[in-house]
Formats: sequence, C-alpha cells, structure tokens
Amino acid sequence: MKAVILAAGRGTRLGNLTKEISKCLLQIKGRSIIDYSISNLKACGFESEDIGIIVGFQKEKIMNHLGNEYTYIINDDFTETNDMASFYMAKDFIGDDECLFLHSDVFCDVNIIKNCISANKDKTHLVIDAGKWTEESMKVEMKDNRLVRFSKELSDAETFGDWIGIAKFDKKMIKEVFKIIKNQLDVGNKNAWMATGCFNEMAQNKHELYFVLTENRPWIEIDFEKELNYANETLYNEIFPI
Repeated sequence: MKAVILAAGRGTRLGNLTKEISKCLLQIKGRSIIDYSISNLKACGFESEDIGIIVGFQKEKIMNHLGNEYTYIINDDFTETNDMASFYMAKDFIGDDECLFLHSDVFCDVNIIKNCISANKDKTHLVIDAGKWTEESMKVEMKDNRLVRFSKELSDAETFGDWIGIAKFDKKMIKEVFKIIKNQLDVGNKNAWMATGCFNEMAQNKHELYFVLTENRPWIEIDFEKELNYANETLYNEIFPI
C-alpha cells in the first residue's frame, strides 16, 4: 500500500501564520503537523519509500524539513488547483497499488488511521466522524450503509457526518478514481475538491463508497488559528495522554 499526503495548498485561512510557510509545518507542542502524520503512517507499517508527499506552496521548506527519504510530487499549479488535481499527480507513484489518502492538516489519533487501513481491503473506505459537524465540514449523506453525497451545503437532516480528509482506496477503485479525475480535469474542472468533484461522481455512478468511523477518537483538521490553538491547548493531551 502507498500513502499520499496532500500538502500543496497555501492555507490562507490561517492568515499571517502561513504567509511564509505551509500550514503542515505549523507546530503542535513544538513539532510540525506533518511530522505527526508521518509518525502515524510509520506506526501503521508504512516504509519511507511508500510515502508520497504532494507539495507546492513553499515546497522547498517542506522538503528541507523532512529530508530526502520520501517521494515528493510537485504541484506548481497549486494556486489554481485543489486536492483532486493534486492527487492525480500521484498517479504514477501509486501505480496499481492500494492507497491511503491523507490531508496534511489533519492531526489525529493513530488508531483512526489503523482502523481505516484494516477495514475490508477489497473495498474503499472513507473516515467519517458521525453525528457532529460544523459549517466548514465536508458533510456526507448515507444510504444503504454507503456514502452517496458530499457537500458543505447538506442540511442537518440529510447529514450523516463529517469526512475528515482520510480515505483508503482498494486496487480496483484507485483505477476508477483516476479515470474520474482525468475526465474532470479534461473539462477544465481542476479547481474541484476531491469530495465534491470525485467522490460525488463515484457515488452517482454507483461505485461503492463505504466508511469507517472515528469512534470518538480525537482529531482535528486545522484550517483556522483557533483550531491550531485548540490542538496545542487541549487535543494534544487527548491524543497523547500523560
């Protein structure tokens, strides 16, 4: 299995904190967010050569920070693209293998990733935090135990939970994922998000998207300064209790 960390974006909602560095290099208790992600991956059995990192904004700083043991995939078009187009750039790195997809701004309990990896290997699973969400959440709707729609505009009545930015694609599905993304890019839809541009089309085409739950394990996606502060002041101690 390959793991792909998406770290190309600018993180503009963090204001001056990300003016000169990628938000994955922001620190929680003196350690960069992406360092926690890589530690989690290695705790799940990934070797360095199986980890690909998609970089764009301030790419040299990320690469200098992490060193040369990983595969870097360069997205120089990061100002005009989102995670869907970035992920497509990892196509050759992934090949015909299974793939774990991970946003670089997710700080989480390692068991969330372990559960996603250990779920049925012949099915594609997304990690969902059920029963709670915010206006910024990528909300999901469920039907017949499968995910059928992704949107920040879903009503509370329609919403099952929040996709947290982690997914596992099986070998068969990864080919379909790249086929769908290519079709989206061919019609100029390069600024779409993975959830709304790819997953929605997969669901509409009756591809099977299953889920694993966070089961109330701690996690946060860091988009705003208040979330970074919460990670430092509260969530760290929940993930790494003394």
